Amino acid sequence: MGRDATRDALDALRPLREEGGGEELLFKSLKHRSGHVVALAADIVGAREDSGLQGDLRADFHQALLQAWHRLRRKLHQSDPGCTGQVGVLQALESLRSHEEEVFRAAAVHVQLEPAWGPPVDTATTLRCMGMLGVLRIGPLDTFTVLGQGLLDGHPRVREEACRALGIYGHSHGVALIRLLLENEKDPEVFFGGVRGLLHLDLELGLSDCRRLLKERHPFLPEVLLALGESRSPLVLPLLQDVLLRFGEPAALTAAGLMRHDAARDWLLDVLASQGQPQASAALEALKVYRFQEGTLENALRAAGRNPHCDVAGAVREALES
Repeated sequence: MGRDATRDALDALRPLREEGGGEELLFKSLKHRSGHVVALAADIVGAREDSGLQGDLRADFHQALLQAWHRLRRKLHQSDPGCTGQVGVLQALESLRSHEEEVFRAAAVHVQLEPAWGPPVDTATTLRCMGMLGVLRIGPLDTFTVLGQGLLDGHPRVREEACRALGIYGHSHGVALIRLLLENEKDPEVFFGGVRGLLHLDLELGLSDCRRLLKERHPFLPEVLLALGESRSPLVLPLLQDVLLRFGEPAALTAAGLMRHDAARDWLLDVLASQGQPQASAALEALKVYRFQEGTLENALRAAGRNPHCDVAGAVREALES
């Protein structure tokens, strides 16, 4: 089947995004040879579930999606290069809150190497992330094992998603696995995800580990600070203040903005009033999250007016007026 036939099939489907009906075409498209056509049909089915598929039609679509999944996986490189169709089907099954555990398990460990300039490229990273989250939602007894496998994945995005999922899952054994990951992790985004997951699972232990990382001035210091800010714990603010004092690290100010605490906002105003251009500008950038809070603009203008080192009043108006 040529590109023109695939394009025609896609063109026929697109109006169904906005229109009702067309069930016969959707069922037919889920059997299409092209993973792109299957993905679009699955996306439309998933969107209709959000607006309330009912009864037999819902069950029939669920079955058709499962059949599409198994058919796509028979000859992956021919029927679904790039995993486009599989990802579309899995998203639709997630929308339908499917409990087909084996489908999500298979997705969680699927690797699909495809030709590229240089070494083959794994195109299944999104699929593995979605599979892990599906297993997490279904909640089999060995969910922890599936997520633990994700921490060992060769692709940074999958490891980061596994850290996030472990944080959501809330199992105490996840603490040990994440701490082990952090000992050897070389990717800054995964490191951030690991620290964030650790803080979610065990705040006290996570803060203790973060204090050590901050004291050592870990190479991923900004990522540690941002994860601390995202935790929104009031216990974090003294750590951020200490890092700014010792290292002048602007990410400490960004993290204070992420906290969304009055005390963190007041500290940012103090920095705006007392520090030189680099730190004052970083504090102003962090204050943007508070710009819709009553009094933020006026307080920032007053703080800027007291700053003896630089003139940031104009920048305050530009950043906070809306």
